[in-house]
Amino acid sequence: MATLLFHQTLLHQKIFQWPWLAQLAIYLFLLLFSFSLLVLGLSFLEREFSESNPLKLLLSLSPLCLAHALWLGHVYFLHDFRAELTWSILWGIIFILIIIKPISGTPRPLNKIVRNWSNLKPKTMAFLLGSGVLIVYNIISIGIITPSCPLTGDEPHYLLITTSLLQDRDTDLANNFQNKDYLIFYPGQLSPHTFPGRKNGSAYSRHGPGLPLLLLPTLVLARQIAPVFPSKNSFRKITIWLSRWPITLFSALLVSFFFLVIVKIFNHKTLSFFLALFFGLSPPLIFYSYLIYPEIPAALILLICFWISISRERTSFLTWKILIGSLGLAFLPWLGVKYIPGTVVGIIVLGGYGLTSLRKQRKTRFLALIAFFLPLVLSGSFLTLYTLKIYGSFSPVSFYRGTTPGEHVSHFFHFSPLEFFRCALGYFFDQRAGLLPYNLIFFLTLAGAFIFIRTKLKIFLPLLAFLGSYWGFTSLGYYWGGYCPPGRTLLPLIWIFWLLVTAAIVNHRPLTRLQKAIFIYLFSLTCLLTGTVLTHPEFLYHLNLSFSFNSEGLVSHLFQALSNHFINFTLLIPHLSSLSLF
Repeated sequence: MATLLFHQTLLHQKIFQWPWLAQLAIYLFLLLFSFSLLVLGLSFLEREFSESNPLKLLLSLSPLCLAHALWLGHVYFLHDFRAELTWSILWGIIFILIIIKPISGTPRPLNKIVRNWSNLKPKTMAFLLGSGVLIVYNIISIGIITPSCPLTGDEPHYLLITTSLLQDRDTDLANNFQNKDYLIFYPGQLSPHTFPGRKNGSAYSRHGPGLPLLLLPTLVLARQIAPVFPSKNSFRKITIWLSRWPITLFSALLVSFFFLVIVKIFNHKTLSFFLALFFGLSPPLIFYSYLIYPEIPAALILLICFWISISRERTSFLTWKILIGSLGLAFLPWLGVKYIPGTVVGIIVLGGYGLTSLRKQRKTRFLALIAFFLPLVLSGSFLTLYTLKIYGSFSPVSFYRGTTPGEHVSHFFHFSPLEFFRCALGYFFDQRAGLLPYNLIFFLTLAGAFIFIRTKLKIFLPLLAFLGSYWGFTSLGYYWGGYCPPGRTLLPLIWIFWLLVTAAIVNHRPLTRLQKAIFIYLFSLTCLLTGTVLTHPEFLYHLNLSFSFNSEGLVSHLFQALSNHFINFTLLIPHLSSLSLF
């Protein structure tokens, strides 16, 4: 509040002319005044406020002081002030006061609401949760509150494949690039992501056709609705927004199914609901909740298979569960050949669940086996025939090289242990492409892993198999995501990191004073980072993360903007997305 008063009015122009001691005095006065208003407001809500431990109160409010100090340093030391950044402090304040409950004692009306809320069925809560985040994702997508992001990176290429499927009934993009069909949704020149096929003059995308198939219904709807708008700009915006609808739906379903999974594992509805809500509105999912990338559908498929595998009830819907899981796994390689390792692990996990559940169900055993194997066999056969027809090869690597001669598999992978560990660590820690720098709550993943090993080893083993296969496979190549927000590489497994964090939080209740302070720090600072990048999405994009000679350097735009004279975040946070480190 003091920062808002100090810098977002004309008063600061006069105060900056005062001696620095006078500036410090007036600033401290405003800071204490705003703090007293905060305490006064809480005193009316909390009956036990007068009995609260002063140290507990200080620890609870310390994230506000830390955030205030960071923004103060950004304002006063060697940086131009950006007024919009200050508003993101409000994200942390709202989160602390409403969700975390930093001070003991809860008003009776709030207790009653929580009690009634906890009596709802998990599926009802999952529906409400999914509906809520779906609305938020579409609001962000259309750009009502935060800046709207145009199509970037691989997004226009997926839409162009969808356009070709709709217009030409094929995936050959040669005529689509020649006719510039992408101008409907992408202004300017679009560089091809294509390779030649067997047919002369053909051009096939290196991106799988699975995601474009999912985008077909909404693109058809966009073609019907968008012409109503006369201007080209409005036509393009409506087309992009409607084309992103499936991704927002899959993102909302991912959050809903994750809530059902953690309720099943930990049997705590209220806390699970708020944790799922936080994960759904925090990085990296909030970044990709409306962007056209295959990682969100892949994450949803893997999560559903895991959810089916932990549902040990022997019900009449067993065959349908196995069929749904098998259909998802069969579709996974069509989203990208990089998901084949995850598909193999998913088949093993789902197959183990099926064998365990079918021991005493002889009547449905035959149908369940057909439901399990038939989609996998058909999908694998069609994918093999598809690559054979287009490229004249059975190898799935053909998507990334076409019919180009002389390309060996070593061109796409490295087999150096140092490079392997650098990439593996970089996908989690790197300041431009990693998960942790943009969501500090992932500091708790290691603690959650130990808790799973100690208390729920049978559940942890399939999680470890998914992590080891996919994370290890992607670490064999330089896949930093390209021109897109951070965290894309591990996004298909993001629900596993959510599970580990949830285990760390749920199994430490009631929390000690120090644990509460740590959790509040991590939650509030993550909210501050999220608010900043939602209002400034340009901080998330870095040109061609796969190459070390990028003229932008190796530092994150976000942490470079938040650094000041005393704290340089670009030096504190690792930058591992460089080929020159080892």
